[in-house]
Amino acid sequence: MTFNKSAKMESLLKILRLLSGGIAQSPTQLAETLEVTQRTVYRYMTALQGAGYPIYFDRQKSTYRFIEGYSLTDHSDNNKLFQEITLKSRMTESLSVGMMSYDETGRCIMVNDAAETLLDIRRESLLQQNYNDLESWQKSGLIVMARTVISTGVEARNEFHHTTSFGRELWSYCSMSRLTQKGKHHLLLVFQDISTLKSTEIELRGTQELMRQFLEHTPVHTYIKDEASRPVLLSRNFEKIFNLPLDRIIGREMAELLPPEIARRVVEEDRKVLESDKVFQEDDEINGRYYSTTKFPIHTESGRYTGGFILDITQRKENELRARELADQFLALAQATNDAVWIIDDTGKIIFVNEQACTLYGQTKAEILEKRVTDFEPEASSAEVRKRTTIIMNEKTYRYRTNQKRTGGDLLSVEVSAVRLGETGKYLAVIRERE
Repeated sequence: MTFNKSAKMESLLKILRLLSGGIAQSPTQLAETLEVTQRTVYRYMTALQGAGYPIYFDRQKSTYRFIEGYSLTDHSDNNKLFQEITLKSRMTESLSVGMMSYDETGRCIMVNDAAETLLDIRRESLLQQNYNDLESWQKSGLIVMARTVISTGVEARNEFHHTTSFGRELWSYCSMSRLTQKGKHHLLLVFQDISTLKSTEIELRGTQELMRQFLEHTPVHTYIKDEASRPVLLSRNFEKIFNLPLDRIIGREMAELLPPEIARRVVEEDRKVLESDKVFQEDDEINGRYYSTTKFPIHTESGRYTGGFILDITQRKENELRARELADQFLALAQATNDAVWIIDDTGKIIFVNEQACTLYGQTKAEILEKRVTDFEPEASSAEVRKRTTIIMNEKTYRYRTNQKRTGGDLLSVEVSAVRLGETGKYLAVIRERE
């Protein structure tokens, strides 16, 4: 993780150390060392000169150096040295970057205002600390990095999660470097509180993990595609649709994944969804299976996307086909029989009637479908009809005799065979006139 303020701080300090070593540096050399552009080097130099550092540019040799006789290590006063290192506060943006200096024994000798604020510890207490005695440094690994930097002189940086000796939990981005004064090594610690950023990062990772597990296990085919209809996020079950691993599906053109005609239609649908900003739904057949697709637009700062989910409705389609076949068979049987056939719902209303029933009762289908069973049985009370319906629903089949009325008021003596139609709350009645 890179933080602009810390990166700038490290670059400025590195320039000062290079120049303090007495070796002239060209803009090109500095740019390569700092891994920045020469234009950035010029800005850094202007900033250092503005902060009061006597940096001289030799036009003949095209190099930077300190003026003759100046060196950071010439300053014996610790406080003065620390002021130099902090770039006179304004260069280090000390309100957000903490800086502390330790002598070769590990004793804290300098603390800037930002360190005091970030750690929420009084300067006097910090100056009494020795990092070798701090449990927080031991547990977090700061002690290992500090000793390595002091012994090798190689700069180091890392993120650390630790609890201070005063109980504050802190995530920090730390940079350590070694400075030499009068032949003695000092440790410079530059740090920035990244607790809020780290908390956000941890929450983001948690959200990403939730999404990963969702996409791994959801039975619904879920996806997000870019403006060119290329998949950027897919649930694992897409591997079965395309018979390919996800890494060979993501980023591919639709024409590479689907038959040409289907691919063209999918891309066109995606385009319409983005342009109309509306939800789109359609059923498709792919590789012998049926899928119901719902698409919707997603607009973010990074671009426009098509989101969607696909349900495998093959079983539903097969069930619908079977249901239609059974319905056709039932209609054929109902029309072929010589008996009248009704279907009655749980309220006693007639909802189906065959042609033979129309003939038997002398009424049209439309007329019969407006009536209830009680309209044809004047001698049966509503309570008796409800009792009969209850018996049919409980025992599944029931046969009874009754008198029914036909057009003109004539009564018919009939025998009714009733059967419950599953758990639908309806029953079938086959009615035969008795001799």
